[in-house]
Amino acid sequence: MDLSVVIVNYNVKYFLENTIHSVKRTASDLSYEIIVVDNASKDNSKEYITSRFSDITYIYNEANIGFAKANNQGLKIAKGDYILILNPDTIVQERTMKLLIDHLKANPKTGLVTCKIIGPEGSIDHSSHRSFPTAWNSFCHISGLSKMFSNSKIFSAYNLLYIDDDLVSEVDAVSGSFMLFRREILDAGTYMPEDYFMYGEDIDFCYQIKKKGYKIEYVPIGEIVHFRGQSSKKDKIRLRKYFYTSMKIFVNKNYSSRYSLFFQIILELAVFIAYLMSVGKIFLNKFMLPIIDIASYFGGLILAIAAYTPLMNMLGVNKEIGYSSIQLEMYLSVSVIYIFIIISVFLLNSVYTNMKHSYKQFLKSMFFISLTVISITFFMRNIAFSRAILFLMLLFSGSLMFAWRIFLLRKMKFFLNKTLIVGIDDISKSFANLENELAHEGMTISGFIDTDHEYLGKNVGKYAVLGNLKYLIDIMKIEEANYVLFSLKSISLPEIMAFKEVLKLNKKKFKIIPDFVSVKNGKIQYLNVSD
Repeated sequence: MDLSVVIVNYNVKYFLENTIHSVKRTASDLSYEIIVVDNASKDNSKEYITSRFSDITYIYNEANIGFAKANNQGLKIAKGDYILILNPDTIVQERTMKLLIDHLKANPKTGLVTCKIIGPEGSIDHSSHRSFPTAWNSFCHISGLSKMFSNSKIFSAYNLLYIDDDLVSEVDAVSGSFMLFRREILDAGTYMPEDYFMYGEDIDFCYQIKKKGYKIEYVPIGEIVHFRGQSSKKDKIRLRKYFYTSMKIFVNKNYSSRYSLFFQIILELAVFIAYLMSVGKIFLNKFMLPIIDIASYFGGLILAIAAYTPLMNMLGVNKEIGYSSIQLEMYLSVSVIYIFIIISVFLLNSVYTNMKHSYKQFLKSMFFISLTVISITFFMRNIAFSRAILFLMLLFSGSLMFAWRIFLLRKMKFFLNKTLIVGIDDISKSFANLENELAHEGMTISGFIDTDHEYLGKNVGKYAVLGNLKYLIDIMKIEEANYVLFSLKSISLPEIMAFKEVLKLNKKKFKIIPDFVSVKNGKIQYLNVSD
């Protein structure tokens, strides 16, 4: 047998279905087997996959035993001359496997290869080619120096950013999402190191192969699309903890006899800093919008207090009791009430979720905030101090909140809503070229949904076909998508309307693409019946 493909699955049955379709298509000129090891999925993956693919080997574990141990279960029964470890959230491009096997045959000193790995947004995943971690390259990676000086071998060694992504290169390590290697590596007793539960095992596996005298190569004659971490998407904090723990294991296991204790401490410290920074980034991304609004509130309050006295003098008004003694400290305690009102109204009106790009929704929310604050302070004079300052605060704070929304959400294209396009035809395909127009509306394409099974396991341009229309809601949850664009050319209006209530129930928005594309003044014209 030419090839054994080992895939570890955990709760991503729709992605796995696409992956298997793509494997079958690209390996059609090889003798091969597909071995799926399931780490106790709760989404009925086993029933779903085995009912569709009767020719695969499916191993179901009653507990999640980790990525390395599960892979080894598959590796121990693999019969192929060449072995491929493949993630379940990938799409393998045609002839990739044959081309890489031919490369291994032509280069007997090469033990393991990977291909070019492309992310869902179309850019290369730099984990395709990596160095083993050191204190210096870890620091450069953490600090961002590697990206600032991406052409420098000194600063960008962690992910080898300086190498040409279109040329074959010898590397230290590759991503575990696609690792093709010779059977003789298993015959020599080198399996996935089971010290790790998740992350780090791919680097360590490469490290052990290099110790055997083999070369590891990045070979971009083949290509996959990798959706990155679908199995662990819902628990990003735990994901970072696994990564940090894995790096500690790697350092202690492989560097303790080679490097001084000082070096090991420095490297562990660098990895720990990376962990703290990545966790901080998760919290910042999740709460950045309300944090900026709170900062805007205080900015508006400070401006209001500063402008109060000059404005009163200019207007010749000086009868408001206590106006000359207004201080910021007076408002610190009552600010809790005002901030609570602002955040609550924005949350209720979805200003932080799927309506965050709507100016209309923001202005409507600000009107309710102003009305609520003014009404409360009318009856509770002791938390107003000065109604003039209250009006100025609402004016300045609202203006600052509006200004940063224009800058971050519109100009910088932050926090775009993930969007699925349902239907694959010449009209819907053209939307792949309308990224700027979609971003202006607060949308970014996550992928396409097939209305039948014709395109499963394939791509539409740089975007993957994520699954079938039957499982639209499930796929939206997995992808964390908030918007759907239905192509009227591929799906009828009655079929679209059948989804209306369930999308509304799940707080998802949709628009309908008519049977022609019209862009007017930079805006896409839709047939919109979502309201």
